[in-house]
Amino acid sequence: MLIGGEIGRRIDAENQACIAQALEYAPQGQRVEWSGNGQAAQYAVVPGRIEQGNGSYCRRYQAEVMTASGWQRVPGKACRRPDGTWAAVQ
Repeated sequence: MLIGGEIGRRIDAENQACIAQALEYAPQGQRVEWSGNGQAAQYAVVPGRIEQGNGSYCRRYQAEVMTASGWQRVPGKACRRPDGTWAAVQ
């Protein structure tokens, strides 16, 4: 799970995978948007720069969900695990 809180509850596992893919491939600062599979919901993520420390790669990011009141944003940080998946860190 990459995102917690209210926004995290709105983003299912499939959309969490989209965030992880953006963290893996998108350049720093490139906004990646998509619509939920079969849903009207819209999502976006803006990856930060790649940081290396303690033998793993990490990225800060800004995740966003479109709501009736506009884009709700939440910052996060994720690190790449040895198996290639991304996991949230504090």
